[in-house]
Amino acid sequence: MTIDVQGSGFECFDEDCSDLYCRFGNRPSQYIYVKGQLADSELVRCKVPQYTKPDVLWLEVTINGESYTSDNLTFGFFDPFVLDAAPRLIATDGSTLVDIKGIGFVNSGESKAIFSNRTHPLACGAAPPGQCVKTATYKDKHVLTTPTFPQPDVKYLDDDKSVKWDPVYVDATVLGDEYTENEVELFYYEDPALKGANIVETPGNIQSQLLIGVDFKGNDMGRLMRYATPKCRFTSGSKVVVADGQIIAYPFTGNQDPSLANTVHCKTPRWVTDGTDPEKATLDVSLNGQNYVGALDFTFLRDLVLHRDVPMAGPARHESGVKLLGQGFRMHGRGADVKWGTQMTERIPLSSVQDDTYNQADFLDTVPGAQELRAYQDEAGGGQRVDSQLTDGGSYEMATMPTPLYDDATSQGGPEYVEVGLDEVLTHTEGRSMAEVDTSTTGDTDIPQNDQVQ
Repeated sequence: MTIDVQGSGFECFDEDCSDLYCRFGNRPSQYIYVKGQLADSELVRCKVPQYTKPDVLWLEVTINGESYTSDNLTFGFFDPFVLDAAPRLIATDGSTLVDIKGIGFVNSGESKAIFSNRTHPLACGAAPPGQCVKTATYKDKHVLTTPTFPQPDVKYLDDDKSVKWDPVYVDATVLGDEYTENEVELFYYEDPALKGANIVETPGNIQSQLLIGVDFKGNDMGRLMRYATPKCRFTSGSKVVVADGQIIAYPFTGNQDPSLANTVHCKTPRWVTDGTDPEKATLDVSLNGQNYVGALDFTFLRDLVLHRDVPMAGPARHESGVKLLGQGFRMHGRGADVKWGTQMTERIPLSSVQDDTYNQADFLDTVPGAQELRAYQDEAGGGQRVDSQLTDGGSYEMATMPTPLYDDATSQGGPEYVEVGLDEVLTHTEGRSMAEVDTSTTGDTDIPQNDQVQ
């Protein structure tokens, strides 16, 4: 077999074209050199060498025996074999793109995928029906991408009935009409309906636990648990962030029965807002990583940050007050939490949170007569800053709280870190599962809220 290599600038420097070669291979230890034949300045012909396995190799040409082209031309030795497909769940409207995964694929420009059934032939399209074949796109030597058919178009040839939820098998060819016979299963599924979420907002810098109640309709739950690749998608204008998810039963149970599944669990992404105002987003869920449903409202709040604690010291065994200067302490239906070292975590009461416009002079006099803030300011200014930079006139929040008692009687005290966050406990109000909350009739106010978030 001979191939034509088209290009420009091809020439020979002697009558035998002794330095004209084609080189096949992806690394020096693998290179195969084949003598080339000059047809004209834009065409070189080379014989295809024997090769031991399906693969795609770089093909380059030299006219001087030393310097080779680097134009990313490839030649493939094909023997397709399908190992897997993703996703396995396909939408009924035919909008899902499936990656056929395997070996022995080449970029022939003639790749196709065929959808079939192991026991009864399938027919697709309008009368007269034909084979269920789609043109596939070469992605790389291990992946072909194919569109799918709408479910109503896929019927059994013998009785003209819809394939419905029966398995559909996908195979491939890269040249001609001889398809693989590996029969990797695909399944149509019914779009779920979202009922609500345990939280409707979170600070942008906190990855909160998100539980979304789902009506999985008439889907085979064992099949969904095996093949679904759930995703949560957050969209705000041009911003799109996708988080991995999982299908679970909630409240949690040790029972592994797939029919109990009623919830999709994700963690919210870290989100950078455009300013200090809350940023509204749309939350969608996908069972196959491509086709999304839901359009729930979700809000990303200003980052939750503790900038300063004042005073920065107090007695170990006598309760004293402390002011926490930060941002993001206020959230709808829940507050932030403060963690005192490794001892305890407690909720910051929303009633103790006040707006604060930062002024350095006033801040340094938070505790009248105390010199520690001024000393801290001088010390922090003498080296590389590792604390938060505060802006005069900037909008922050101040919370006043009592400090916990230090319960180690053998210790004389010492420094401890003070942190703010969301101490998440996945509990449920009124003992209801997410699937029991129907926002279409109860409204958002009945969506159960998490106690806390991490």
